[in-house]
Amino acid sequence: MGLRNGFIPTNDISVSSQNTIEDTLDTVRLGNSNLWVAALNDSSPWIEIRFSQSKSFSNKIFIYQKKSFF
Repeated sequence: MGLRNGFIPTNDISVSSQNTIEDTLDTVRLGNSNLWVAALNDSSPWIEIRFSQSKSFSNKIFIYQKKSFF
């Protein structure tokens, strides 16, 4: 899809919030050593990927991990 290899530019990525300043937009990319984390008070976190060019893909994998800080 282009997240891992950088084919999708960072300016085509949006997130609902960031937990820390280190949670840059590049942390949503697969294979990144850091992971994007929504702000603790974000009750409805989301990631948006805009496709500035037409894309065709058949497989989608979404990885979700809920972390507890308490």
